[in-house]
Amino acid sequence: MFRHKLNKSLGLIAAVSILAVSFLMPLPVFALDTGYKSPTAQATGPGGDGNGFESIPTNAFADAGGVAFDLDSGTVGTLICTDPARDKHDFYNYALGVPSGSTINGIEVRLDAFVDLVKNGAAMCVQLSWDGGTSWTAAKTTPGLTVTEATYLLGGSTDTWGRTWTTTDLADVNFRVRVVDIATATVRDFSLDWAAVKVYYNGTSATATNTSTGPTNTSAPPTNTPTRTNTPLPTNTSTPGPSPTATRTNTAVPPTNTPTKTNTPGPTNTPSAGSSPITIFGVWHCGNHYCDWSLVRDTSPGGEFDLANHWIIDRGDGSGKPSVNIVVLSFLEPLKLLNRTTDANFVNGIPRGIDANVVNYFKSKGIRVMMSIGGITYTDEWEAAMTANATQLGLNAADVATQFGVGIEIDYEQGNNANIAGVETFINAYRSVHPYDASGNDPTARLTIDVAAGDRWLIGLNRYATQYWLQTSDTGIPPVLDYSNAMVTGGPSDWQEHLDGKDNYNPPVPPLAPAKFTGGLWLKGAMANCDDFAASLQNSYATFVQTAAPNGAGVSHGMLGYMFWAAECPNTRATCSTPPNTCEGGMGVAAKTFNIPIPMTALRQQ
Repeated sequence: MFRHKLNKSLGLIAAVSILAVSFLMPLPVFALDTGYKSPTAQATGPGGDGNGFESIPTNAFADAGGVAFDLDSGTVGTLICTDPARDKHDFYNYALGVPSGSTINGIEVRLDAFVDLVKNGAAMCVQLSWDGGTSWTAAKTTPGLTVTEATYLLGGSTDTWGRTWTTTDLADVNFRVRVVDIATATVRDFSLDWAAVKVYYNGTSATATNTSTGPTNTSAPPTNTPTRTNTPLPTNTSTPGPSPTATRTNTAVPPTNTPTKTNTPGPTNTPSAGSSPITIFGVWHCGNHYCDWSLVRDTSPGGEFDLANHWIIDRGDGSGKPSVNIVVLSFLEPLKLLNRTTDANFVNGIPRGIDANVVNYFKSKGIRVMMSIGGITYTDEWEAAMTANATQLGLNAADVATQFGVGIEIDYEQGNNANIAGVETFINAYRSVHPYDASGNDPTARLTIDVAAGDRWLIGLNRYATQYWLQTSDTGIPPVLDYSNAMVTGGPSDWQEHLDGKDNYNPPVPPLAPAKFTGGLWLKGAMANCDDFAASLQNSYATFVQTAAPNGAGVSHGMLGYMFWAAECPNTRATCSTPPNTCEGGMGVAAKTFNIPIPMTALRQQ
């Protein structure tokens, strides 16, 4: 850089000239922005299942360091941002610091987010409030989310979200950001790493001063440049200390993982009058490859499968008994099953990892084994297979049951316009080979169905199944299915919906007999359900499960029991139920406390 030397006279003339201009011209106006600001406060928004980002929402206060997690979002599938059935969460106290009197040119919201599966149109919506959450702008929606974290920018430098903003509107007491998770199903899991805001505004130069003092006689003219500390990625230190990464160990009532685990089983479970013992205590099993079971496993003693799953067959108390009495291998893909596909991942329509060795690993310990067809990933495949040939699909499922000596679970998660006729055709074909068996002696006759957590999703399928397939023997209508699994849920409040039905729906959803369903709970490594029975939900909810009263269907008290999602590794972010996070301390102690029957006894029919 070259520096020109001015003599004293020229310097004085230059200074006087600049001052003259400053008296004659208005102060300059500069386009500024706040840089990305982080929230320091949050609250669950209204609607959905009522808990928003239920796991560590404060993780969205900073870029990186863990995510806020919304598990099984919403109560009804929809892509309408303002639908009251979708989960919402508010973030605020951004300390935007826009100078009073500034003109607001635009507002930009940055979401660093992802979803568990690219399906069901999963996306996020954002609304802004200027009055503390009383009023909200129209929503803006991200593109479809991906399974890897990406940055989504909504709004921008000239986008005012349909209104004129004042600096008062942006004060912490008034300004809020609402994030809404949308999808056409309620089983999508949303993760939010950062919910940041940047405000673009016009302001005057901080260094321009209009005073009558004489010129400063310096050898260089004054520099009238605004002070701009516009750092696009500020250091985020709003959450001191390390932030745990949210995993799918989330429940509406978080388990308390106390530092000192005593795992004291307490008294042996003895149901009183008006209650029934827990008959079913089982796990859905996803294998080590996120439920596709494409990898062949080494089931020999001490082999990798045994090391990962030994807690299932040995509860660890010296009894040699297993921790569960049923394992449901998840999932079979319906189209592959229909077509009896053989390729790198399948043999005659069965995933290569689900072989006789795996089945016998559990059966040899008195554990009943079933295979589940479908899951939310394979909803479209269910539709295609039933449209192509529902009868053949049912017959092929019956062949699988015969080949392996297992039962079959129907997991058809279609919430809108479910192909009920196709499912009934499938059931009739299966039952033509394996008739209903009330004694429970024939494992291949065990045929069950997954229904929603409560009565507000899978409504058509749930209604029909409750009315026609899940009858008890006291009705005089022959049972068709053995029982239903209520999907993983917040707990008794949703289970009660099945017992009560929904008579306000048109047509109504009838009540379900307690003896015809199990309640679903989460199972992941390093959560109380897995490793601390005293603090677990299976312990907390045991009284309800054993004493739940019939309310229009069935005559006996108590649900059949519990199912847990899921053994091993259901997704990339879950803490697997494998060493060092095995589940003897939660599931094993529960099996002993509840005196779970091994092998499973006959199920109640009334």
